[in-house]
Amino acid sequence: MAEIADYQIITKGPFTLAESNPKKDLPFDLPVNISTSAGGVLGFVVADVSGALFGAAASVTFQILANNNKLTEYTLKTGTICSLLETFAGGGGNLKIGSNTIRFEVTKSNLAGLKISDVVLWFQRNV
Repeated sequence: MAEIADYQIITKGPFTLAESNPKKDLPFDLPVNISTSAGGVLGFVVADVSGALFGAAASVTFQILANNNKLTEYTLKTGTICSLLETFAGGGGNLKIGSNTIRFEVTKSNLAGLKISDVVLWFQRNV
């Protein structure tokens, strides 16, 4: 069976992770002809890593999960603004037909906030 590349915008608008709100779940649906064994590519923008009070050097460590499966973990320093792409393997429930959830979750921080936007998922579909 042939496969084609497809993508889905998970969220455009920014969201901020902070001590009081350390995680964000982003629910979305995938079509019935998705190739779950092919894996995917998750792209997103880190719009701002805000420093801690009193100007102390700071960093944040956060992980990304797909359907409760850990895909990766990043550590970024204060002032970071970048775009990131993360490829991940298929199978194991990383992507599935129908309802899915991508979670961004801060695991270690001495920051005021981590702003993320423009989350996009690329995947393959059977045709």
